[in-house]
Amino acid sequence: MHQGAIKNSTNIEAALKRDQPKHLSLVHDPNSKWAILTKQAHRIYHYRLTQHNLSTQDKEALMLARNELLALAKSLKATSAVQNIINAD
Repeated sequence: MHQGAIKNSTNIEAALKRDQPKHLSLVHDPNSKWAILTKQAHRIYHYRLTQHNLSTQDKEALMLARNELLALAKSLKATSAVQNIINAD
């Protein structure tokens, strides 16, 4: 099987969009908790790029924090989408 097909078959958001598009309002809500986490992760990244007086350790710590926030946001987004489907039935 092609890797793109495997990725699409395991992508929860894509599957939900295909199967139940009317239940996905939270997935695209800009004020949802996962969207806020994503915005914060982008702010951390921007801060890391613009602050030139940071030590290498500080930059690494900021990147770890950013990556953790992005992982939490993705997890929350998928969980919220699944909960919407379950609650709609």
